Formats: sequence, C-alpha cells, structure tokens
Amino acid sequence: MNKMKIKLIKMPFILPPEVTYDFNAPSIIPLSMGILAASLRSNDFDVDIDDLNIKFHRDIKSDPYIFSNLKRSIDYINGKEDIELENKIESALSKTEMKGYDIFLLSFYAIGYQPIFLAFCHYIKKRFGKIIIGGGLNRFNIEKVLMDKNIVDYFIVGYGQDSIVELLKKLRNKASLDEIKKISGLAFCNGNFINNEYVYTSYNLNIKPDFDGLPIEAYKRKIRGRKIAIIPFKFDQRCDYSCTFCPTSIHYQKNNEILGPKIIVQRIKELKERYNIPYFAFFNNTFNSSARFVEEFCTEVIDNKLDIYWTDSARLDAHTLTDKNIELMRKAGCIGLCYGLESASQRMLNYIEKGVTLKNASMLLKKLSEAGIWNEINLIAGLPHEREEDIDNTIEFLNNHSEMNNDDTLTSVYL
Repeated sequence: MNKMKIKLIKMPFILPPEVTYDFNAPSIIPLSMGILAASLRSNDFDVDIDDLNIKFHRDIKSDPYIFSNLKRSIDYINGKEDIELENKIESALSKTEMKGYDIFLLSFYAIGYQPIFLAFCHYIKKRFGKIIIGGGLNRFNIEKVLMDKNIVDYFIVGYGQDSIVELLKKLRNKASLDEIKKISGLAFCNGNFINNEYVYTSYNLNIKPDFDGLPIEAYKRKIRGRKIAIIPFKFDQRCDYSCTFCPTSIHYQKNNEILGPKIIVQRIKELKERYNIPYFAFFNNTFNSSARFVEEFCTEVIDNKLDIYWTDSARLDAHTLTDKNIELMRKAGCIGLCYGLESASQRMLNYIEKGVTLKNASMLLKKLSEAGIWNEINLIAGLPHEREEDIDNTIEFLNNHSEMNNDDTLTSVYL
C-alpha cells in the first residue's frame, strides 16, 4: 500500500496593526512543528514540514495586514473576487512545495486571529484538497463559517501529536466516520462539531523534537551582536501550585511527569549537535519545582561541558533558588528567567494563592541579577477584586526594582 504523502505547514501568523510587539517573526524554532513531525515520522508517515510564517515575514514586500480584515476574508470565502488577496496567498505558498501531497496539516496560532486562517484555508482547499488543522490549544470562534463553507475537513484542539497520528491511521485504514469521531481532541469532522467541550490532551515528553525540513537559517536574528536562532525544548510537566486564576493547575497537578537530568542533558546535546545551535528556550511550567532537581540538572550540564545558553520560566521561591543553586544555574548556562509574579500587591498575591512573598521576590531578583541572569516579570491586570492601591503597589515595586528587572509584560485577565 502506498504511503500517504503529508505536508505539515506552520501557517503565517499576523498580529493586528495596532499591536506593535514584534511577535510575527520570532527567532525561536517552533516546538510544535518539531513534536508533530517527530510523532508522525516515528509512526511511519511520510511527512515534509515547512514554516511559512518565518518565510512570510522574512521576505515580506508589501502590507501584511491585508489578512487582518475579517470582513474581507469572509467576502472572499463567500465568492467575492479578490485578486490582491489571492496574489498575496499565492506569493506565500510559492515559498514551499505544495504539489504531490495527499493531505495538508496546517498548524496555526488560533487565538483571536482568524482572518488569515480563513483566507489561506479557502484558497488551499480550492486548489489542493483535504485539510487538517492541528496543534492549536483553542477552538476557533467561527463554527458557522467552518460548517457552511466546508473550509476544513478536521479540526483538533489541545496538544495534537497523538490525536493527529490516530486520525491519520484511521484515514489510512478507511475507518468509519463513527470510529473517527471517537478520537480525543477532535472537535470538527466533515462539517460537524462533535466535541463542544475543551479537551486537554497531554504534551508527550517522550517525543524527541525533529526539526528537519524547517528553514533553520531563517530563524537567525541579530541579538546583541550575535546572529542566533533558539531551539525550544520541554522536559518538565510539573506544577505543584494552585493559583486560582490558572486554568491548567489541576491538569498539571495530575501530570507530574518529568524527564531525568541525564536524559534531558543527552537530548539537549543531540539537538545542539544536530542543528549546530547552543541557544535554548526551555518551555517548562516552573524550572525550579524542586531544589534537588535544579542542583542535579545544572551539575549534569556542567559535568558534560554542554556549553549552552538557556532561559526558562521560574518561581521566585527562596527554598529552591538558594545561593548555591543560583550560582550553579549561571555556571550551567542560564542567562534569563521569566517569573509569573502577577501582582506586586501582597494582598492580591494572597488572594490568588500565589504562595509568593514580595520580600522574597525582592531579595531573589537582586541575587539573580547580580549573578548575571536576566529577569523578566509577568503581571496580570484586572484581576477580580484588584483595587487602585494594588495597582499603585505594583507600579512602585517595578520602579524600585528597575535596575534588577530587565523586562516586564502585562496581560489582561481573560475569563
């Protein structure tokens, strides 16, 4: 039996014109593509992968915000001729091979930015055939468009590596529609929404990312005088905390999977040598979930002379970020940490059950900065019951720690 020929594409992602943050063309290689490719290849699927997002933004020669107009995309899907829009889509698709494939897997950043997704899917559907959307953690808010216009055949939510493999196996074996509808995470199938509830399928730490086929050179950007690309890697599922605002706390408390330090270091070494890149962004929930792990991991990195530079998310916790561990982390290549402080009001921290004190946060920011580690604080605006005095306390904290806090991001509360 001939293998299905599959093309996995990371689709262009465009922020609206009013957003100025340079998120459209990151230097981090997309982890989702590496995980999906590895999962498919390990299950004997013939898959080519490419990243149209990075190519689209690196080679852009005209206004990309043509795709931010939802009405224009809907009109195009409804049959209105739009030569400019189609030329733009064709220009983007010309940057990758589109012929000779049986199935297209389109990975798309789904949250809130549908116009470009709609336009591309409609055009690809007309020209090339069946489409599967994979990798998004959220469903689109465009059910009627999907159903009425039959733009996609299948839509998967959650971490899609297992669901997509199962779906492709069933399609290859000509399984019945009833069997296909049982697939975990499958939300849309042949014109019908079959799973209205959010399905949180787990990230599989056992899959080794495979970025072969991606345009690695295109990710390289000049940062502080060096032209670098960054390899993403995740090795820890744990989150032992119960922040009241976090929708994933319960999920991660049930899934305390983590790779051992020796396995982690071996995989990092393999990725570094395979792609000749020493820069890593670890995508863990909390790097310092335990003091013992921090010490064992950093010691393993140092003993193996990995010579890497890395960042991760961490918790401003004095029990795990001891003086000894901070020193070890820096020696092991840690150059940056991101902390979800959320608020610099102790009243609000207690209210959201953050388990962090401002006294420890202040002390640790100073120590980490002195060790040469870049600090970034994440904050949330508009938490329920937040008062003006809480906002004032947060502003005061940021001002008082400006020399040791290198960056901060503010996110509005999402209900």
